[in-house]
Amino acid sequence: MRARRSGALWPFLREIILSCRAQLVTSLVVLLIAGGAVGAVLGTAGLSAAAQSKVLSTVDNVGTRSISIYATNPAKPLEPDILDALEKLDIVESVIGFGVTVDVVNAELNAGKRVGARLVYGGFARDLHQRATSHAAAHYGDGLAGFATPDAFDLLGLPAEGGGVRVAQEGREITVIGDITLPEHLAELSPTILVPVERPEGLSAIFLAARSADDLPLLTDLVRGQMRGYTSQEYNLATSQAYASLRAAIDGELTASSHSLIVGVLGAGAGATMLVVWAVVLLRRKDLGRRRALGASRLMIVGLTVGQVAVLTLLGASVGAGAASAVMAGLGQALPPWDFQAAVVVALAAASTLLCIVPALWAAQRDPLTELRVP
Repeated sequence: MRARRSGALWPFLREIILSCRAQLVTSLVVLLIAGGAVGAVLGTAGLSAAAQSKVLSTVDNVGTRSISIYATNPAKPLEPDILDALEKLDIVESVIGFGVTVDVVNAELNAGKRVGARLVYGGFARDLHQRATSHAAAHYGDGLAGFATPDAFDLLGLPAEGGGVRVAQEGREITVIGDITLPEHLAELSPTILVPVERPEGLSAIFLAARSADDLPLLTDLVRGQMRGYTSQEYNLATSQAYASLRAAIDGELTASSHSLIVGVLGAGAGATMLVVWAVVLLRRKDLGRRRALGASRLMIVGLTVGQVAVLTLLGASVGAGAASAVMAGLGQALPPWDFQAAVVVALAAASTLLCIVPALWAAQRDPLTELRVP
C-alpha cells in the first residue's frame, strides 16, 4: 500500500517541480516575497525574540522560583517528613534541608577564623552522602564527614586533601574529606561546611526550587498545606514570587509587542503571494483549460497550484531565514531562537498555501471549453 502511494505521489511532485521551472520568473517572484517576508520578521521581531530570550535567561534562574522555610522556634524544628512529602511533587525541581548552623575551627589549631557547618538532608545531600560513605576516611570515632566550599578551605587553613575541624562550642569533630561547589540558589551560604546525614532529627530550614516560575504559586500553596501542624509564629515562609511576577510581565510585554508585527508582515507576504498566483492563474487559463480537456480533475488543478505555492514559499522562507541569520551573525547581533525561526518559516508557508486555495479553486471550476477559446 505504501509503495503504491509513493509511486502515485512522485509523478505529482515531479509535475510540481517542472511547473515551477517552466514559470521561472513567477517562481522567483514568489521566492523573493517569501524570503523577504521572513527576513523582515527576523530582522525586527526576531531581534526582539533574541533579546527576550536573553533577558528571560537572566531572570528565569533557580533564585526566581525558590521557596525558603525557616523554623523560628528552636524547640520545634521542622520535621524531615515535610521535606520527604515535598520532594515527591512533580513541580519541585530540587529540595534540601539544613540543620542548625554551628561554628567550627581548625581542629589542629583549635583557634583562628570560624566557618559555619550545617547538617544537610534531601536529594542534593544524598549525592554527598554517597561520596562520604565511599571515602576511606568517611568516619573516625564519633566524628562526621563533611564537604567544604573552596573559601572555607582558605579561611580554616585546611590542606587541599582536607582535614579535621572542631565545633567551637561543643568540641565535636568533623572530618572535611573534599570540596563542594554550591548550586546558584545556595551560593549565599558560602563559606560553609556541609555534613550529609541519612535522616536528621529536625531541620532548621528547607529550601525548594520549582521547575518553572509559573509553578511557584501552586507550590507555595502546597507548602503551606504541609505546614498545617505549625503556627505562623513557629515558621517563616519566604518566596521569590515578586521575581516570578516580573518574569511573567516581561514575557507578556515583549511577546505582545511582537505579535502584531509578525502577523502584519506574514499576512502581507501571504497576501502578495496570493495576488501573484491569481495573476498567474489568469495568464495560464488556456494551459489549465488544456489540462482539464485532457482529463485532469479539478482536484489535480487545485493540488498542482497549491503544491507549487507550498514548495516555493517553504524554500524561499528557509533561504530568507538563513540569509537573515547570516547577516545578523555578521553584524554581531544575537540570533533569534531556532524554534522561533522555524515557526516563522512554517507560518508563512502555511498562510500562503491556504490563501492560494482561493485562486486554485477558481481555476479548477472554470469550463475547459471556455478557457481554450482564450486567445
